[in-house]
Amino acid sequence: MTQGTGNDTKNRILDRYEREHKFLRDELSSLKECQIKFLTFSVTTTGLILGFFGKNYIPQNPPVLPGSHVSSGLIWLLPLVVLTSSMVDFFDKATTITRVVDYFRR
Repeated sequence: MTQGTGNDTKNRILDRYEREHKFLRDELSSLKECQIKFLTFSVTTTGLILGFFGKNYIPQNPPVLPGSHVSSGLIWLLPLVVLTSSMVDFFDKATTITRVVDYFRR
């Protein structure tokens, strides 16, 4: 084996590590951006739901709509559907971020 091919092999390995590092950095950035979008979406949607029902339907206590059997108390639980589904995705992204960071440290 000559000295030139040894350096070529080392350069290819280093190049591969640099590309992998850049790819994982980009993935981390994308995951963090996605988390921010989920958080923004869940807070905005919760505010809209609570604002809409709070303004339009709370004075009609207990029935929300004429002929409806849904009480206004259940309307306040509606944002939990949005928050729960968003938080599941949020924590899934957090787990993935933790795994990538752990890979970097090794």
